[in-house]
Amino acid sequence: MNKSVIAVFALGILLLASAVSAQESSYIGIFYDADALECAGIIPLYISTPVNIIVSLTPDIPAITAAEFRIDGVNFTAADAIVSFAWASTLTIGDPLGDGFAIAFNLAQEGPLVFLGTMSLFSINPAWPGADVAWCIMETLDSFKLVVVDDVFETHDVTGWCFIANCTPGGPYGNCGCLDTIATEDTSWGAVKALY
Repeated sequence: MNKSVIAVFALGILLLASAVSAQESSYIGIFYDADALECAGIIPLYISTPVNIIVSLTPDIPAITAAEFRIDGVNFTAADAIVSFAWASTLTIGDPLGDGFAIAFNLAQEGPLVFLGTMSLFSINPAWPGADVAWCIMETLDSFKLVVVDDVFETHDVTGWCFIANCTPGGPYGNCGCLDTIATEDTSWGAVKALY
């Protein structure tokens, strides 16, 4: 019995170590759950649905004091939906759905997961947001930053992850798992290349 417990414990440590090593960079994502595991979800009609905006930190960044990003792909009119935000700090500036957004904290927020806030979506148009719609964390359009600031005030580039609204299993996003965007520099160059 003891050997079984030790074997299971050792296996758990190996799986945890491999998961941490698989995460090559810190990232900001939009998640259906508070544990940052579900990157897809259903946005029903006439029900307020919150999704979580969370930073996942690698072990080399133990805590953050700020983050800068924008959310791309949440396109709506007043006839489609009501979209609102509740942030984990009052120290905010900008528009997360516009050119860019920054949030700062009085006290450093320890990782590995740091909750930034929620985006609540209330769909009033049966066609909104549609099926298989990607909402992605991207670099800002005004300063071209997708970063976090650590507890010693050093800035670190991070990756943005996507949330898939009303994902169809087996559809364009496969099993509806978590998708990351391309790193900041690649995104900028890729956007230029896409024009040609």
